[in-house]
Amino acid sequence: MKNDLTLEQALQLWHDTEEIKNLKAQYCYLADGIPSLDVNKPRQVDFEQFANLFTEDAAFHTSAGELVQGRDRIREYGRSFQALPMALHIIATPQVKVDGDRAVGKWHGIVPLITAINKIAALMVVRYEDEFVRTGEGWKIKSIKSERYFSSPLDQGWAKVRFMALESS
Repeated sequence: MKNDLTLEQALQLWHDTEEIKNLKAQYCYLADGIPSLDVNKPRQVDFEQFANLFTEDAAFHTSAGELVQGRDRIREYGRSFQALPMALHIIATPQVKVDGDRAVGKWHGIVPLITAINKIAALMVVRYEDEFVRTGEGWKIKSIKSERYFSSPLDQGWAKVRFMALESS
């Protein structure tokens, strides 16, 4: 943190950083939705609330290498999440840098999940690099870039199978 900040500026910086961390947490909770108790049924995801976390012109660079541009397309992309009976995004190692009405955040995501078709218990680990902007409605996600480190079946581990198909779409 900058040492030349006034107390008011330091408090605003802390407040903005915490709002951005909470926004990322909302992203995780909404992407995960409510898991199905039956692995043969999809989980429930609120696509509208999920999409509203993003700016109208947001860019979502998926861990599969796809670019999803705009809030409407992100809403539709969110529907693919529902195919997995269970996914739980756990975010770690937050690094948030605020610069006025813009910010960047880096995180690691650890995602235990069950695949859609074959019902395989798996673990995915990704690195996120996100951009945020302050809007009249508060902080919004401008861009998400995720890079997959591995997605592996739990019974084999990432040393044997580094990347598996997640069958989400």
